[in-house]
Amino acid sequence: METIYVRYISGFLTGLLLSINILAQPAVDGFMKGKGMMDIVPGFSFESFGNYYGSLNETTPIQRSTMALSLFSAAGLTNWLDVQVSVPYISTKPEFSGLQDFSSYLKFSILNKGFESGSNLRVMLTGGVSFPMSDYNTENLFSIGQQATAMDGRLVIQLMNSNGFFIMTQGGVTAREEPVPSSYPAALKIGWAKAEKYIDIYYDQQIAVGGNDYLDYSQEISDNGTTDITFRSLGVSYGKIGATYYRPIGTSSGFALGASYVLWGRNVGQAVTFSAAFIKKVNFTSK
Repeated sequence: METIYVRYISGFLTGLLLSINILAQPAVDGFMKGKGMMDIVPGFSFESFGNYYGSLNETTPIQRSTMALSLFSAAGLTNWLDVQVSVPYISTKPEFSGLQDFSSYLKFSILNKGFESGSNLRVMLTGGVSFPMSDYNTENLFSIGQQATAMDGRLVIQLMNSNGFFIMTQGGVTAREEPVPSSYPAALKIGWAKAEKYIDIYYDQQIAVGGNDYLDYSQEISDNGTTDITFRSLGVSYGKIGATYYRPIGTSSGFALGASYVLWGRNVGQAVTFSAAFIKKVNFTSK
């Protein structure tokens, strides 16, 4: 059986950093909320980089900073079905600011098996959709997104022992409307969840299928003064490491801190990101 505290932390972890930044934690985690439980999570993040991967692992000196505000919520509709939604506001410059892409996921628990040792195995299937909430500019390195509607599907497996240590892995596919390339996401996370705190470290990656590169775009501009390549067609790949720390405040709220660093990539900044969030827990079945 999963501990009561695991049920307490499960919802906000799913979207703590997802709701804050486009390159955040894995889109889903290995926990379920539990029927009638909901988390409401306002968050803030700051990202900065001085080098940009203009093609796979080839950097060019481009600087950019991004600030983001977000509102994330996750709720347990049943003990085997969760829903989560995220609304982010992104700003790189005053003229490149606005509501970015709404996203929503359903998480289906297809196996929840306890062992005599106290360990627990959870297997989930997840499905998500995202779409732009505003008509933001896409044709600049300071743009806040690629204006793409996307469908995402993943298999998530998590094993947790009686002491609160867990390991999670996931993988799947994200299909995007043309000309934005689709991609294959994957992630690995290990952590420790106890009543007094939660800590995790993770590796998250995305591999784009085809698409163009920024260095090709800039070279055509240099050679011809024009190009047919659009920023929407850039294939975004990356691998990054990150960590999360959560501390409860009383029995129905808490705060979380996160950080991540992009190790390699394609058409993405070599970024460091710091984030913070407040988590409020609500039991919507209680009077």
